[in-house]
Amino acid sequence: MKPLSICIDAGHGGHDSGAVGPTGKREKDTALAVTLLLGTALLAAGMQVFYTRKEDKFLELPERAAIANNLGVDLFLSIHCNSASSPARGFEVFTTPGQTASDAFATELFKAYAAEFPALPKRMDMRDGDPDKEASFAVLRRSRMPAALFELDFIHTAQGEEFLDNPVMRARMAQALASGVLAYRRQTQPTVASLPNVSHEMRRLAQEILNLADRA
Repeated sequence: MKPLSICIDAGHGGHDSGAVGPTGKREKDTALAVTLLLGTALLAAGMQVFYTRKEDKFLELPERAAIANNLGVDLFLSIHCNSASSPARGFEVFTTPGQTASDAFATELFKAYAAEFPALPKRMDMRDGDPDKEASFAVLRRSRMPAALFELDFIHTAQGEEFLDNPVMRARMAQALASGVLAYRRQTQPTVASLPNVSHEMRRLAQEILNLADRA
């Protein structure tokens, strides 16, 4: 059976920093760090993993969707940090308007993240029976496969920025998203053998990052 494939999109990049926290932490950096950790976990679980970017470079929104479309992947996931004009916390996941194949994918991501971070506010829209919010974001609208855009938390507050910049928390974010992707894989490929637990690998990576920071 062909392995399920995914293209992970780290939001922003290059001259586009995305949202910026009170001490200058940038959305583009958090998105890329979590993206690479997530990719590592999914590779360990036997998935095919591709990226729109693996370094700090700028891509137009249509380019991001085009990369996934040209690869012919099964899933597309864009990772971001949120921002607002007033204090806010919490995570949310977006799909395009209407009931589509993306809804089941987004729901599994949401459920896994909520399980990993039960105290984090859950920002959702249950009017159509599932937690995803709906928006015509270009990267989702132009993607030909089930696609979701995940907002990890709000970087514009001191608490959110600290959470998003913590290497251990980033590893847990990636672990949660990996669990959601793999839960969706079990729905679409129910005959796949039991999946390895990626928790140990993610925590090992987080500790390596902390050790490097201590030596810097």
